[in-house]
Amino acid sequence: QILMIKADFIMCEKYRCENITLLKCPICIMGGTEDDHVKQKDLIEWKNYTFSQFELIKFVGGHFFNMECIKEICEIINRQC
Repeated sequence: QILMIKADFIMCEKYRCENITLLKCPICIMGGTEDDHVKQKDLIEWKNYTFSQFELIKFVGGHFFNMECIKEICEIINRQC
């Protein structure tokens, strides 16, 4: 997990968004209610990247909420596919 975390920080430091092409598909963003690394406004900003629907789903937890909510996340993905 340490390599994953290190990769997250490197990506955040170096990534620069330049040419944006809006997607024609829905975007579903998931976040943790107690995440100190990703702000609510940053999650909501994803709505600017699609012509289609946008959905924000929050789970109780921090930055790695997905480790605790695997079943719920899989159910959401299966419903939307």
